[in-house]
Amino acid sequence: MILVRVEGEHQIWWQVLTGNSNFWFDNWTKQGALYYIEGNHAEEEEIEVREFINQGNWDIPKLRSKLSEEMIKHIVETIKPPTEGRKDDKPWWMANTKEVFYVKSVWELVRKRDEPTQCYELMWIKRVSFKINFFYWRVWRRRISTDDNLKRMKITSVSRCHSCDTYEEETMCHLLLTSPTANKLWKQFAIFAEAHRAIKIEECLQSNTLINNVDTMEEKKCQKT
Repeated sequence: MILVRVEGEHQIWWQVLTGNSNFWFDNWTKQGALYYIEGNHAEEEEIEVREFINQGNWDIPKLRSKLSEEMIKHIVETIKPPTEGRKDDKPWWMANTKEVFYVKSVWELVRKRDEPTQCYELMWIKRVSFKINFFYWRVWRRRISTDDNLKRMKITSVSRCHSCDTYEEETMCHLLLTSPTANKLWKQFAIFAEAHRAIKIEECLQSNTLINNVDTMEEKKCQKT
């Protein structure tokens, strides 16, 4: 939480109005908190921006005693000096175009994205219902409660497939690919998609490509750990 807070504070821009923002630790220049970007010039002291005003203008000599010439030039040219009687300095969220804070925008800011893979691109399709996409992901990660997956978690029971009359063991492969019910479903789908002209559905089902890929990935994952 502390790391998220530090990362998030850099995205808050304080619009200078009365100048009550912290001179060193608030991002009032849109360049970041001066304490972190000014290097050797930075100091750990609690002072406000309005303390650097002299007769309604920026106090250049005082700024020179604290900041680099480059930063002073940026402040003088881009930031209007604070004046008394105005409202307190106003915070703006810079992590999105609306300049309004959302928890989602913080998440997008701090999360670490992996490079997209072909598996995920085929699995998460915008035109398909999220429920279906999520189920596909659960199958790919072996996160459905078939008897073979329960055994992997040391949960044992008498295994029987309730989707057919063969009384075979309920495995993910049998339930989704090789059972009579699954065979009928895949054949109907192949006819609908006109895939029967290009492939033999029985060969695809018997090859168990999906399940074999999952097993291979699980083995590689275990070897890494």
